[in-house]
Amino acid sequence: MRSFLLALFVTCSTSSAAVWSSAVRDTIHRDSVEFLGSTGRKTIVVDPFIGMPTRLVLATNDVLQSMAWWARLGFTPVARPGDKADSCISLTDGQIVLSLVKISQPTPVLMFRTPKMLGLKDTLEYLGMTVNVDVKGPTFGEIRFRSPADVFLAIRSEADEPLLPPTGKENIVCGKLTELSIGTSFALGRERKFWETMGWQFKRGGSEPYNYALMSDGVVTIGIHEERDIPTLSLTYFATDMEDRIVRLRKSGIDIFEELPSEEGRVANCIVQSPEGMRIQLFEGMQD
Repeated sequence: MRSFLLALFVTCSTSSAAVWSSAVRDTIHRDSVEFLGSTGRKTIVVDPFIGMPTRLVLATNDVLQSMAWWARLGFTPVARPGDKADSCISLTDGQIVLSLVKISQPTPVLMFRTPKMLGLKDTLEYLGMTVNVDVKGPTFGEIRFRSPADVFLAIRSEADEPLLPPTGKENIVCGKLTELSIGTSFALGRERKFWETMGWQFKRGGSEPYNYALMSDGVVTIGIHEERDIPTLSLTYFATDMEDRIVRLRKSGIDIFEELPSEEGRVANCIVQSPEGMRIQLFEGMQD
């Protein structure tokens, strides 16, 4: 695990098209999100194939216990239509929205919103995806599928999946969220091709210290790390003062899942694991 941490840290800290059929092009939808960041109000326009990413859904046995744990990581409750205190609570750190749900399902699930549920299902099946759906009247309530590396995705209509724009402010506890990370047990080309097929663009990548690729839709970045021990989609944060932040996390009662001490004995890079089993990777340094 320590060799994995070192490799991922080096990769991230030094890191400074699909061919579409007419059926695929017809389902592309433009959307935008506006947020207030540290340098003023910004608007990002995305042109995604599968819609706008909205949140991560985490299945938990105890919503309130999970909420208390995430609060120590800098997340605060956010009002989201349909949430109920005993079964679903949404939180944000200013950069991403998490929904804690009391249900048995794969976790985490990356949620999307789209205006074309019927056309999207047809296109995904045309592309060879194994798709599961919930029927809702003449259309679908939810479309579910997954990537080769087992990133679980679910899509709902815009009416059923409200968009909660992030503020753009960094997490006061963890720092800057740079990517959602996933490891592969195979050549990363398969996973990269999946995201390209979904309409995401290659952001950057390399082969040192191992093969990796960052894919983005303009809002969210997915980091694909070949043969790395990242079993489920994970959050990766960077901060120049991460050593001090880790000390404060320990004092708040957060257990460190894995740490990577420097030669001087400093612990400025580590992994923590949420009650739902999702890993949060904390690294010292700066990352775009």
